[in-house]
Amino acid sequence: MFNVGVTLSVEAPLNRLVPKDSYDVVVVGGGPAGSIAAKTCAEAGLTVLLAEKRPDLGVPNRCAEGIPREQMEQFVKPKDSWIASVVNAGYAISPGGYVAGQVFENAGYVLERKVFDRDLFAAAGEAGADIFPKTEAVELIMDGEAASAVRFTLRDRNVKAVKTLAVIGADGVESVIGKSAGLTTAIPPKETHSCAQYLMTGVELERDDCLYFYVGRDIAPGGYAWAFPKGGGLYNVGLGVCPDSAGGRNAFGCLNAFVGERFPGAKAVEIHMGLVPASGSLKRFTRGNVALVGDAARHSDPFSGAGLIHAMYSGKMAAESVVSAVTDGGDIVESFVENYKKPWEKGIGKKLKQFYKVRNMFLDITDGELDTIIRRLGEVVGEKRIGVSDIIPTLLKVLMSTPSLIPKTRHLL
Repeated sequence: MFNVGVTLSVEAPLNRLVPKDSYDVVVVGGGPAGSIAAKTCAEAGLTVLLAEKRPDLGVPNRCAEGIPREQMEQFVKPKDSWIASVVNAGYAISPGGYVAGQVFENAGYVLERKVFDRDLFAAAGEAGADIFPKTEAVELIMDGEAASAVRFTLRDRNVKAVKTLAVIGADGVESVIGKSAGLTTAIPPKETHSCAQYLMTGVELERDDCLYFYVGRDIAPGGYAWAFPKGGGLYNVGLGVCPDSAGGRNAFGCLNAFVGERFPGAKAVEIHMGLVPASGSLKRFTRGNVALVGDAARHSDPFSGAGLIHAMYSGKMAAESVVSAVTDGGDIVESFVENYKKPWEKGIGKKLKQFYKVRNMFLDITDGELDTIIRRLGEVVGEKRIGVSDIIPTLLKVLMSTPSLIPKTRHLL
């Protein structure tokens, strides 16, 4: 029973409902990039605000939810509640029916992003960050090249400016932080993938532990389709198309045609859609004491559209740059450049540039050439076991060793 005669002192340890006036670091965006960044900073003893504009984490889902196991475990130890299914194989199917397959025993997972994102957000709070859902960044308050504060609309619709030493923008493709910092974040339609996905029941496939990929200009112009197992007879079935290659067709129209042909008995349980950047990293994704990470910095793979691992990498790198500067009494502006931007560009960013070239080649490739690529890829791989990280290098070897494709692949060298 409640004791009506007792009142709580303001000194009692209550959950914080309103952000403090200032923090060492403000992280905007509560997806994996932002949560990893906030957790990294908080574990190092910095004061951290992690703000997410949506009331629910991981909603809406704009992800096929596949993730490589080894890369994921560099950041977090998987929980059973995150895993919808374990992935042991992957197959690519060409327009003419050629198949290139590979078994990767326990190579990865298909996630429950709603649970995964929520738990990462909570982990940042457990590490010491102040976490706030339904708290939307409105703009940066700039002082020359640096941000002195972030203005938020709070849950109660009041507006508050929060002072900070550094800002990490993990707020996705439409990044408010990037625009407010004066960074050029716009990308042309030809450098995007428009994606649509159903969570479906009644999908009939040979294996329920396999990622299936389907290519073809009629299926997904400028992109590909997929079917990823979610367990319990459910599958994520979706595709991404390049708007400039689609000839007026939209992603849902392409998806409906694909499902009608491949899985005529399947029924939709959920519907998801979104835009995935396919440009490679922004030329400039830091300014002063502001750094963009994940999709806000266009860190997704231009070829495959995968961005989850890259998001966590960039979130951690940006956070470690802040930690290094604050704990050593260094300059945050310099640290963002020297410990985040430059290493990213020399490492993952360099690979993304290569994948951007591969993607552009595939925009002009014919279905007959896709048949050749998948057939040759199947011959090269055969029974050979390769790691997940070897897939793209193996594909590049196939492309550049196929005589009929040399005119289109020469620029990849």
